[in-house]
Parts: sequence; C-alpha cells; structure tokens
Amino acid sequence: MKQIYFLLLPFIMFASCKKEQPLESDYPVDEKVVIENQSYGTNARNVMDIYLSKNRTSITKTVIFIHGGGWKEGDKLDFKDFASFFADSSINSITMNYRYADASNGIGYNEILADIGKVISFMKSNSKKFGSDFNEITLFGASAGGHLALLYAYKYGNIKSVVSLAGPTDFNDNEILSINGMPELIYNVVGNDSYEKRSEASPITYANNITTFLYHGKLDTIVPYSQSEKLFSNIISLNSENKLTLFANCGHEFNDETIFQIFNETIDLVKK
Repeated sequence: MKQIYFLLLPFIMFASCKKEQPLESDYPVDEKVVIENQSYGTNARNVMDIYLSKNRTSITKTVIFIHGGGWKEGDKLDFKDFASFFADSSINSITMNYRYADASNGIGYNEILADIGKVISFMKSNSKKFGSDFNEITLFGASAGGHLALLYAYKYGNIKSVVSLAGPTDFNDNEILSINGMPELIYNVVGNDSYEKRSEASPITYANNITTFLYHGKLDTIVPYSQSEKLFSNIISLNSENKLTLFANCGHEFNDETIFQIFNETIDLVKK
C-alpha cells in the first residue's frame, strides 16, 4: 500500500498544485482590478462592477452584493465600499444592478432572480478572462437585496452561502403586511395579491441547508426582525453553521461597529 502511495505521490502533488494555479487572464492577477459597468445582459440595468482580488487563483472565492431599495430603487454603488474591502481581503467581489420590479410591465422577482443568474453565468463563462473559476459564490444582500439573495440561493442551490441584512423572508406574515407601504411594495415585486403567490416569492418556502447568516436590528420599523427569527427557526436544524445575529440598538440600517462585525464574520464564512 505504501509503495502505491509513493508511486501516486507525484500525481497527487501535481493535482493539488494545479488547483492553486492562476488561470489565464486578460487582467494582471498580481494586482487588484476594478472593472466598472460591465454588461451582463441586454437591459440597461444589466450592468455590474467587478472587483478582482490581488493574487487571485482559480479557487479564489467570490461574493455578489445585491442592493436594497424596495425592489424598485437602489444601485450597485451602494455596496462599492463593501466590495472594495472584500477584494482587499482576497475575495473577488461583484456589485450588480438589476431590473427594477414593475408589476404593470411584468417585471417581478422572477425576472430579478434571472438577472442574478445571468451574472453568475457570465462570470463562470468568462473565467479565463478574469482569472478565477467563480465556482464558490456567496450572495450578500441588504433589505430587498437580502430577500433576493435568500430566495435565489434557496430556489436554485448553486450557491455556497448566503448573507442577509434585514431581508424579508415571509410575505404572508401579518407583521410585515401591517407595515405602512409594505403591501404595495410586495405586490409590485410579486405581481399578485394571493397567499399562494406571496408564498412562492418568500424565501422561507424554500428554506434548505445552504449556510445562512442573518443580521437584523431589533429597532427595525421597515422589516420586522421577526422575519429573520422566523426563517432562522426553520433552518437552524438543517445546518449547525447557520447564524442569526440581532443588534439591540440598530434599526433598518447598521452602524459602523455592527458593519465591522458583519464584514469580519462574512469574510470568515466566505473563506471556509
């Protein structure tokens, strides 16, 4: 047995070394590179900013940041500082725009999820161009972006982990439906006011064992923190690494101290 091991050792070493090698790239792999307004689809909103980390290899991890804004506002620049920080921490980062929800024109959560899928497909199909294979992706979203990150990860499953900051999880929960203006926002992204259709658009419906970090402020008056609690109660038994963090002194926005904590914990999660 030992003789076979030593015969195979050169091949094992070659395979492991090859795994760590940089891919061919149109951009220098020994430098941090920022590519702004890269198109990933045909709609004017189908653009993203790509932050390639310094000394990246084929197995460098990737985070895709999904902005909030009630599914009808917001911009990729909301996460500019986040993405730059993560790229400086040896993680490829992407901030994306997506089509705004507009029920009157048939653009809802399914179309936005399709935009997320297009970003992932674009990066994977251009792995040689960018110098990484983009096979280990974490979705990171805030508010409406948290909802979209969770929903995409749970529905399609080609995601390593997901992080949600104050994201809605259950569109049929009476507490969120009682928030002033929220039923209209939910209708606009769901395109229907039925219990069944709201369920189909709710991450909690598809909860599975993808590693999930949930962050929420207990003073949040826009998305009740019970939304994160409710989802967490459904997923904690599915994966012991799942985490819910509630901040007693935060509302829908997070302060510098909590952002620093979220940054560090997410970096550790992504690099596992």
